[in-house]
Amino acid sequence: MSLLRRDVLLALAIGVGVFLIQLPVCRHGVSLLDEGVILQIAEDVRSGLRPYRDAVYPAFPGVLYLTAAAFALGGTSVETARVLSAALFAIATGAVYLIARWRLSRSGAATTVVLFMLYRAWAYPAWQFLNYSTLAVTLVLLATCIVGEALAQSRSWPFALAGACGGAAFLSKQDCGLVGSAALGVALLLRRTPGGRGATAFVAGGGVVVAAALAALAVMGSWRDFVEQTVVTPLYIWRHFDYPRRPALRPFLEQDAAIRGNPFAYLPPLLFELDWPALSQSAVFRRTALVDATVKCLYHLPWVVVLAAGLMLWGRLRRPASTLTLDRDLMLILVGVSFVLAFNRPQDWIHLMVLYPPALLLGAVLIDGAARRWRAVGLAALVLLGGSTGLSAVLVFRFVQDHSTPVRSARGTLYATAPQAEALQGLLDALARRSPTQAPLAALPYHPLVNFLAARPGLSRYYWLWPVYPNPDREGEIARDILSQPDGVVVYSPTQTPHFPRLGEYAPALFRELVDHFALDQAFGGGPGAFTFLLLRRREFPPGSSLLGGPLATARVRVEPRDGPAGDFPLPDRPDLAAAALWPFLPVLRVTTLPDAAVSVSYRFQPAQGQQLRASYGVNPDHWPDF
Repeated sequence: MSLLRRDVLLALAIGVGVFLIQLPVCRHGVSLLDEGVILQIAEDVRSGLRPYRDAVYPAFPGVLYLTAAAFALGGTSVETARVLSAALFAIATGAVYLIARWRLSRSGAATTVVLFMLYRAWAYPAWQFLNYSTLAVTLVLLATCIVGEALAQSRSWPFALAGACGGAAFLSKQDCGLVGSAALGVALLLRRTPGGRGATAFVAGGGVVVAAALAALAVMGSWRDFVEQTVVTPLYIWRHFDYPRRPALRPFLEQDAAIRGNPFAYLPPLLFELDWPALSQSAVFRRTALVDATVKCLYHLPWVVVLAAGLMLWGRLRRPASTLTLDRDLMLILVGVSFVLAFNRPQDWIHLMVLYPPALLLGAVLIDGAARRWRAVGLAALVLLGGSTGLSAVLVFRFVQDHSTPVRSARGTLYATAPQAEALQGLLDALARRSPTQAPLAALPYHPLVNFLAARPGLSRYYWLWPVYPNPDREGEIARDILSQPDGVVVYSPTQTPHFPRLGEYAPALFRELVDHFALDQAFGGGPGAFTFLLLRRREFPPGSSLLGGPLATARVRVEPRDGPAGDFPLPDRPDLAAAALWPFLPVLRVTTLPDAAVSVSYRFQPAQGQQLRASYGVNPDHWPDF
């Protein structure tokens, strides 16, 4: 048996093993937006709807059609989706093993696989849920593996197959799929091994796949919407929305205000979900910059590793070496460079980790080379790997334990934390009781997993409402869709991305329509660590008049400090203390609370004979998660 065939069989065995290892834990965790939008639109596609025309989607359609095909074969369920995600990581792991074998021994390549498995834990939620980026990365790794093996042969079809994988990667994600595939094409143009047909076959294979997909979009009438939503809209959002940026490396040993101001974005979600309260109160976090420095190192490590690998290759070019090895090194470095360039905003932890695989492969090669010179480097790397394995295993075990409460739905069963499951299960049960059971649903502002689990189509083609969007009629279109369908159901969730503005701030016209026409029917969750969902009903207008109109002009606000004289002001002069406002989903008189004083508002009005005053009080639902 040839060496390559033996390695391919080992890679298949590794892939199968990794796939089986993931199955017991693949349904743990809930992604209301990223996974939800893919699953719901994929089901729309399977049902005959057109992406981009009938459902707004910001990425290229690869993962939608792959998921729709999986639903057609295995049934529309979260189980099918999670098994597909596990299969993608297993394929990526097999490719990682074969790529590592170009420069490492079998034991070294197996160690790289262990490193890749650790990366899988810290990359959560990437690879746990279906995602367009992880599909693109898997396809780029697969294309890299095929090209690297094809360099040792004289046949053209492997290059065409690799090109098809690269084209599919581009159709999955605009940035890393495109630049990763382009890096492989450049590497083929710069190859030193004999044979010049590889680049042509690679481009032809990718071109056929991309051309066929774009032609299909044009035939179904989605071409214009496709360009607007996947090219124009992301560029517009990138220019106009303040996404998190990569933390500055300097000053290195000082606490970083950006990291501490938005730990949700910059810290590993696995660590944030399990230990953020304890970590944020620890002496290490409060008194030192150790956490900040560690995060900065991990954010900047990919480009450092790629640079070091480039210097290594430069040194090898000056010494006799196998042209095949040099070509493979150059190709992997170029893919690493492309992924570093693809790390654009939002530069948060999730988007960083998705692009880490080339850096892991190059890092393994660099460590192996250093360990051959200095044995201490190898021993230190093994100790670090062993410690990281133990820590990661503990965190994964705790995560699975915490996310072990079932959420049963029409589309299968997921597992979440007890507070999350109580809220989500309560909502799904209420939706199952509300007739008609197939009536469309709007889960605002960006919670389409509710649509999927409840097996309800969208009430609008906008499954997600991003804070910035180029279409000025978006709010009006959504409002018209909601109001024109009397049977439609609306759910609003205050569980939103912490550093994003609230819906009422960035979609005021739509929010006003919702307040005018809907009222709170049932609330689910709202406690510590829970999701929060508000199930709405069409508003019934009681007789009477509101005290939020003209009477506010003569109202007065009074501030009574604990110590000192009270202050009395016309309410219009102190909007910081009290003012009319729109809450989900009610017009209210907002009264500010102060830590050292009581605030009250007084009216003067004369009720007529038989009139009654109806009043209530509460906390803004948008701020329930703050408690």
